[in-house]
Amino acid sequence: MVYDKSFFGSNNDGISVGFSKRYEKINRLLAEKKFKDVDEQLKILVETNTRNLTEQAISAWLHAIYYYQTSQWHEYGHQVAVANILRDYLPTKMAITTAQNLLTWQMYINEYTGALNTLDSLRSIKNANISDDIYLKMRTPILSTIKDNTEIEISKELKKNNIWVYPVTRSELAISVTRGSIEVAQLRCNNGVQSLSIAAQFTVSVPSHYLQCNLLIKGEVNSIIKVQESGVIH
Repeated sequence: MVYDKSFFGSNNDGISVGFSKRYEKINRLLAEKKFKDVDEQLKILVETNTRNLTEQAISAWLHAIYYYQTSQWHEYGHQVAVANILRDYLPTKMAITTAQNLLTWQMYINEYTGALNTLDSLRSIKNANISDDIYLKMRTPILSTIKDNTEIEISKELKKNNIWVYPVTRSELAISVTRGSIEVAQLRCNNGVQSLSIAAQFTVSVPSHYLQCNLLIKGEVNSIIKVQESGVIH
């Protein structure tokens, strides 16, 4: 048995009774700040109640709230990104908040091109009603930050599926593995893919004709990767 999709205002096949009950219970525990109980209930939610994409999206939303409230920042960033990927399965207000939270997080960790991509995703949310004026007002400070930061540094600890996809902002990249090791490194662009070194330290020059590039790195769990960007804005 599932609730009608209008229960959450999402555009999919709805959520089960079991999921709904556990969702409400977790919300209540979050409000009461009973975080040990929240952790236990989230595990049950994933293992027992989460099946379709709507439930996966709302599960990611709940996980993000929990990790934010308990200052588990790596996990928070991961879950808010997952929720944004599944934004079409969230109700409009929840989808908008998710995109806004992800954008704020990306600016905080210096993932500026990712923030621009998230802003575009915010604009695409059905019924979000982001006007051209509001869009430009949000986009302009991101572009200014990119222009002002001629050198960008970001670090990532590999977790979960051990893959990191980083949207490139500038043309010159210096990658170093400060812990662990990497197995695959690629520059993936809309019009080309380039395999890279998997040494502990290496550099990459992004070809000027490559468009919308991402750095993909796969490595062992708990590896820490540092990327330093310089050069022209790509």
